[in-house]
Amino acid sequence: MTLLELAKERFEDLTENEEKLFSEIQKTGVAVFHEKWENIDPSTADLPELRAECVAWLLTDRKAVELITHRGVTVAGARLNGKLDASFSRFPLQLGLIGCRVPGRVVLLDASFGLLKLSRSHVGGICADRMQVYGDVLLDEGFISDGEVHLLGSSIGGILACRDGKFLNEGGDALSADRVRVSGGVFLDQGFSARGRVRLLGAFIGGNLQCHGGEFHNENGMALCADFMHVSGSAHFEDGFIAHGEMHLLGASIDGSLVFSDSVISNNDDSVLNGERLVVADMFFLGGMEIKGDVELGACSLEKGLRIHDNTWEVDSSLSLRGASVRMLYDTPSGWPAKGELFLNGFSLGSFQDGATMDVADRLAWLDLQPDDEYRPQPYEQLAAVYARAGYEGQAREVLIAKNKRLADFYRRDFLPSFKHGFQKRISRSATESQPPQFGLLAGIWHHLLGLFVGYGYRPQRLLYMALCMVALGWVLFGWGFGREAIVQVQAGAGGHPPFQAFVYSLDTFLPLVDLEQKSRWMLDSRAGWPGGLLVWYQVFHILMGWILTTFAFAALIDRLKR
Repeated sequence: MTLLELAKERFEDLTENEEKLFSEIQKTGVAVFHEKWENIDPSTADLPELRAECVAWLLTDRKAVELITHRGVTVAGARLNGKLDASFSRFPLQLGLIGCRVPGRVVLLDASFGLLKLSRSHVGGICADRMQVYGDVLLDEGFISDGEVHLLGSSIGGILACRDGKFLNEGGDALSADRVRVSGGVFLDQGFSARGRVRLLGAFIGGNLQCHGGEFHNENGMALCADFMHVSGSAHFEDGFIAHGEMHLLGASIDGSLVFSDSVISNNDDSVLNGERLVVADMFFLGGMEIKGDVELGACSLEKGLRIHDNTWEVDSSLSLRGASVRMLYDTPSGWPAKGELFLNGFSLGSFQDGATMDVADRLAWLDLQPDDEYRPQPYEQLAAVYARAGYEGQAREVLIAKNKRLADFYRRDFLPSFKHGFQKRISRSATESQPPQFGLLAGIWHHLLGLFVGYGYRPQRLLYMALCMVALGWVLFGWGFGREAIVQVQAGAGGHPPFQAFVYSLDTFLPLVDLEQKSRWMLDSRAGWPGGLLVWYQVFHILMGWILTTFAFAALIDRLKR
């Protein structure tokens, strides 16, 4: 029995085109209904008509499948009226609808095929959840879907190619491929266009995810949802890629590189790219981009590094690297967003890549891109640690000093509120009527003094310079006073009276808790006219400075021991 004879038993009113379908499929596996099927636009062309159920019968009837050659079923240049429902079919060969128009939905629930090719066809949507295809799925070369394409939980042994395909379902899901498993790559590139959300939630992609020149449009909604997606290769969003709407890569993992380059991503709402807890085993490239919206990369892990350069950030567009871990960083100043739009708290960095600036001023300017609303010490400490690991101890100290200067700014900002709070607390019956500022007044004064005298503990040599200056000044002034008889002997001891030495006397009076037998044997005489009176006041200042500098020396020592 031939396939046509079997079909006549199933369909009593076969048309000429349908008879041709069954005859050609049994002979060659290909039924061509339009001589220019390779170049026609099935959306507008006048195509020969078939019932979609005829094609579905070829795929689902066990006797019909036995009469089909190894070439499978390919229909070219035809219009298939009605719904094509081949759910639960087991067809181990190729199913091809090339250059066809299917106004209804193509339903392939729980079906299996050797290969699925709908290139250049125009369909009313596809429902192929849990479908299994041993080879490739080709929705490319001008493919158009006027409704949602469902591939939830499907398994594809080859590639999923949607190059130059148009998936149209504005306000809904254009392509739903949650939990899809693709052994090869996924190609949403080279003319791919989605009007509606593209979903790859929990998808597994064994090759690359290619979105070169792809367009994802879902204004005020989510353009791409690929949370917890795993890509064994690399993911490329570049060369004219456009996303209007939010992109989600939350918790996704990429074994290769993640590339955003020479493309546009924008969202009228706050977030344009959410990659929190993203893991990228190779480099993350963010360069040559036009960005409108917030890029969230909090707690992500970039195991090889981040390369960011030459981006254009729209007003109020920000980048968050809170809690992110980056092994290596290469950047240019033009890669980062505007001041106040970079968030680095909890950011962990291993090192700078060769070619990245190591200039401290440039790096501090980078940290200064963070908002001024609160004190954030961790990014400074992290940067100092990077310098220290690279052997740049001097630059590390400069960063830590800058951190403390930043803290000093906040102390100064809160100086008047602190003073006002203390005053209000005195005159107010209830302390709750006046809330204290974040930074205390006394702590601020002490912090500023530490900065002045010891560079916050990182420039203790300042104390030595100040001490030498004080001792030298005392040497001169006390020597001058001795010559004017403004310094006289105290009663001599049993061992005789040591001679006056201006330098030793200056040192003895300057150092507390030290007796060099000068200040105990010689004293200022205030009766020696104005030189004596002047030296008395200077000696008070001299002794006081000795105590102050000694106190700060011990404070610096204790701080160093703590570190």
